[in-house]
Amino acid sequence: MMENISARIINLVIFLPLFLIAITVHEFAHGYAAYWAGDDTAKLKGRLTLNPIAHVDPLGLVFFFASAISGFGFGWAKPVPVNPVKFKKMRRDDIIVSLAGVAANLLMMILTAIVIKALVMGGLADFTINADPTNVQYRLQSLLLQFFFLNGVLVVFNLIPVPPLDGSHVVIQLFSKDPIMTEIKLSRYGFMFLIILLFTGILSSVVDFALTKMVLLLQFFI
Repeated sequence: MMENISARIINLVIFLPLFLIAITVHEFAHGYAAYWAGDDTAKLKGRLTLNPIAHVDPLGLVFFFASAISGFGFGWAKPVPVNPVKFKKMRRDDIIVSLAGVAANLLMMILTAIVIKALVMGGLADFTINADPTNVQYRLQSLLLQFFFLNGVLVVFNLIPVPPLDGSHVVIQLFSKDPIMTEIKLSRYGFMFLIILLFTGILSSVVDFALTKMVLLLQFFI
């Protein structure tokens, strides 16, 4: 039992920087897209930066540590402050800003896959069952795989149309007559929606489905 916990703690220490990079770039993309759309709120709040400290949510980080030790790492960053009133075209720009974080994770996922492919073609990586898990090469390629799947999960997770996830903003802007009021009303129950998804197993099912498809995609690519 203690050995399993120790192994999870070690994996957590290794995985944490990957998690911080993924959520930092995600939030930065939101802020940059908002700034492009005419909203300088993120910049004024010091959030238009790639410094992870600016984006870490203490509660989200604690939850990540606790859940990772339990076997399933789940956490979140502080949402970048956005003022849709400042957008040049509110509906269009809110959709763009909402999807910017997802696009950033998708881009990191694609770039990681390209690196993996290049290493395989160059004979510098071995992803077969005969790979030796004790050498440095195996550790490095494991990190690449973890980063690939992490970003893929974040893409799928954030597209779920449940507040406060990015997918909900897109759905609201596309189908609500009064997006701002609808968002205000639904945001009150956002955290409760996420807890329901987590403890009913719906979130796990979505993640498992996404991981299965990503494995097939990566196998096809490399």
